[in-house]
Amino acid sequence: MELMESIAITDSMVTANNITEPSARETALANWQGEYLSATSYAVDALVMVTTTANGASVANHGIYKSLTASNSGNDPITSSANWEFQEFTDAWKLFSDILQDQSEFATQIDVSIKPGEFFNSCALLNIADATQGTLVSQLDLSSGLDNILTYTEQFDHAAWGKAGPGAGSAPVVTPNAGIAPDGEQTADRIQFDCGDISNAANRSYIVQSGIAVSSGVDYSESVYIKAYDISQVGKTLRIVTEGAIASSIITLTEEWQRVAATDQSSTTSANFLIETCGTYTEQTADVLIWGAQLEQASEATNYERVEAGGSAVELVYAKQFSLIDNSHVTDIDKYFFEPSRVLKNHFTNDIPPHNTATLTAKIDSGSSAKIGKIAIGLSTDIGETSSGAVLGILDFSTKTTDSAGRSEINAGSYADTGTINTKLKTSNAGAVTRKLQDLRATPSVWVGDSLLAGTIVYGYPKEWKMTYESALVSNLRVNVEGLG
Repeated sequence: MELMESIAITDSMVTANNITEPSARETALANWQGEYLSATSYAVDALVMVTTTANGASVANHGIYKSLTASNSGNDPITSSANWEFQEFTDAWKLFSDILQDQSEFATQIDVSIKPGEFFNSCALLNIADATQGTLVSQLDLSSGLDNILTYTEQFDHAAWGKAGPGAGSAPVVTPNAGIAPDGEQTADRIQFDCGDISNAANRSYIVQSGIAVSSGVDYSESVYIKAYDISQVGKTLRIVTEGAIASSIITLTEEWQRVAATDQSSTTSANFLIETCGTYTEQTADVLIWGAQLEQASEATNYERVEAGGSAVELVYAKQFSLIDNSHVTDIDKYFFEPSRVLKNHFTNDIPPHNTATLTAKIDSGSSAKIGKIAIGLSTDIGETSSGAVLGILDFSTKTTDSAGRSEINAGSYADTGTINTKLKTSNAGAVTRKLQDLRATPSVWVGDSLLAGTIVYGYPKEWKMTYESALVSNLRVNVEGLG
């Protein structure tokens, strides 16, 4: 079982959010008045949002409030419950709140970036709907200590990259932003190479950064992300070389992104970084997607650093794309063809390299409108091995009304997940686990019985737990987790 205490997200931590405040849905609400202004006199049922303290609100909680009184002026929505009633958080802020049933929604893709300023290694996407794919990217800002000595490392159409076709070759054709890069952005460039004739090594088609200052007699490593543009290009070859520093490598194209890297000792003080098709080395043509070129003084390729205009750079420390389609119900051929597809309700990732200065970008893609109840990040702890006997369920907030004639009607409400998880752990760790559970007794956290089973992921608090000391080596923990609705 894993336990992740969720970091409370504040305004200063959110560095990007493609859901605006207010959203188009909110501005279309009846009686919508926009941002709260203390000097304005509001009528009954007027709706305002509170996203700043500059206009008289005591806290910028991103809440939407309804006026309960006429001539409502100078009354802080946060503190004046007699005059204002909380309705919901804004669409842009719902995914950071603890109300999972209220989902943030945006057409095609939700895209947010968070820089918490403390260590995290895990991320939970909770109460997802109408989504097909997720992407998580962790990056470090590099204000100093830049290792990548190339420039414009994702902009191969830039003049910093020369294009040439000596001999019978043709200069490569570069189409910028033609594909999805490993970090989930539409920033991979398509490059079409044609050396004209493979019988002679003088026939070439290459992109190049020339005259790169290097030190003789030390190790340098080159690397680049590359994949075939389409299935017809799989199996073709390309050559990557840093002339004067690193011997050439031959790349065989695949359908998936691969980071190709090579290391060698420099024999010069000025090098040229090339990617090419070349006679006698490769096939004549290649049509590829390329992203993230790097050259560094190192004995092996390190984390990729993006270098943009003016030398600004970020280091990519983690990037993962994953399907959010749930096929667990497809158990035979009939269900494969006739059962409707389903979306994973929850997804948990626990392999993000921990940094306290990293920015995490989370994306939820959809063919229509992506929806999510919460994005939670934090440090996860492996409590122990989940054992048999786990019980999963819900708290249903639906109600039934019955009239005097005995006719009943069910009024559908929301629900909250619940889970009872049994865990075996080392007795030597039982004291530390006990203290952690005591500290979290009223704190929403992510509880994971098995990260591969979405149904065992519950966001809530430990309603009740018991530790049984079986022996000097092994103890048993039974936790009842009550989820938040």
